Amino acid sequence: MWHIFCKINFINILKIKKNAFNYATKESQTKDGFREVSGFALENGDYIVFGPSNNTRKESFNPMVTRNGKVYAKFEGKLYKIKS
Repeated sequence: MWHIFCKINFINILKIKKNAFNYATKESQTKDGFREVSGFALENGDYIVFGPSNNTRKESFNPMVTRNGKVYAKFEGKLYKIKS
């Protein structure tokens, strides 16, 4: 597991699904309630979890890219294909 800080939000790439789920759950809980986080299974078998970064239930500010009908998570200039 490794953590990366970037300008947009806190992104965590994890190798184990359970760890990704637990991390996303932890990041979504605050002392005042809950905040929106999102995570995706990647084609390479890893999982990516985006921090809240002003996300709402209706809008996502995550760095996502669509190319040729496929969706990628963009991180530090690299694209990670989201498993479909």
